[in-house]
Formats: sequence, structure tokens, C-alpha cells
Amino acid sequence: MSKTSILVIIFCTAIVSAVVFFALQEDPSPSMEDVYLFSSENIEKASPEDLRAKNFYNLNSQIYLVIPLKDVDSGDLLKVSWVFMGEDSYRIIQEDNIEIDESGSGEITVYLVRKDNAYNPGEYKVRVEYNNIQEKEASFTITAESGS
Repeated sequence: MSKTSILVIIFCTAIVSAVVFFALQEDPSPSMEDVYLFSSENIEKASPEDLRAKNFYNLNSQIYLVIPLKDVDSGDLLKVSWVFMGEDSYRIIQEDNIEIDESGSGEITVYLVRKDNAYNPGEYKVRVEYNNIQEKEASFTITAESGS
């Protein structure tokens, strides 16, 4: 075989390899990971697992919702609804509509506004919609007694 034939074979192999490589690449699709809650009291914890909370015992500490996002686009929309769950009904107490400014991945943090610098004790649910398609929820309880 001549040097020219060998170079042609190497060149063709490289082209075929590049086509196969790019054809098998997954197109990153935007997504919202599981949301989680934490309060201003447990923000000093070391790991994200320690931050995740379902029960809050201080009516005066701030409650935050973290929304992890992956491969989102500029202009995408998030709708956050904070719901107070009554005995036989529910009431939306706060809604946040967020338009994504920049494409990419990261986390968005939203907080529940306190009324008269405190929360009402009870059961709550927070619902997050991403582009009116994907939905995540987290439930939590606020009590006036101290936790253990």
C-alpha cells in the first residue's frame, strides 16, 4: 500500500469517527431537579442533605425554597405557589413568577414572605412549575413548639 492510500484510509476513518461521535451525543434537555427547603436557622449546616427540612419550629426564621435547574434557556419560566393547607381546604398565600435571565445550570432560591415577621403554624405545600410542563412539590410543617 502506498503512503497516499494509508493517509486516505486514516482521513476517512477520522471523518466516520467524528460523525458517529457527534450523532451519539445527547442533546441536553432543560430540567428541574427535586426542590428542597431550608430555614435561616439551619443554613449554617455543612452539607446540602443537612439543609433539607420538612419541619420548621421557629415561627420567626426565614424559610427558603431551592430550585436546582439544569440546561435551562433564557426566557424560560418558573411559577412558584406557596399553599397553606387547611383542615378541609387550601389557600394560596404567595405566588412568584420568575423569568430566567441567562441560559445554563444552577439554583434559584425563593423565600416565603412572613406576615408580621412570623409564620402561621400549620401544614404547607410549595409547588413549582417549569415552563407550565414540569412540576415539583415539597410539603412542610411549621409548629410553634421547639424541635428535637
